[in-house]
Amino acid sequence: MIELKPCPFCGGQARLYVNGGVRVICNNYNCNCQTPIIRDGEYSTGVGDTAVSRVIEKWNRRVKDDD
Repeated sequence: MIELKPCPFCGGQARLYVNGGVRVICNNYNCNCQTPIIRDGEYSTGVGDTAVSRVIEKWNRRVKDDD
């Protein structure tokens, strides 16, 4: 499985949360940063590899530094 980057706002640890879909949330309860819920199909309640890959890709995306 691909490693999750820390939260882009607070640097907190991220975790994968699965419940009728999949999303990534920051474990820092004061931050409350999270991705939208991703499902494998528009009306699907299942979570497969495609949804997991998509949500991890969204979470790990960062603006490039110009350094």
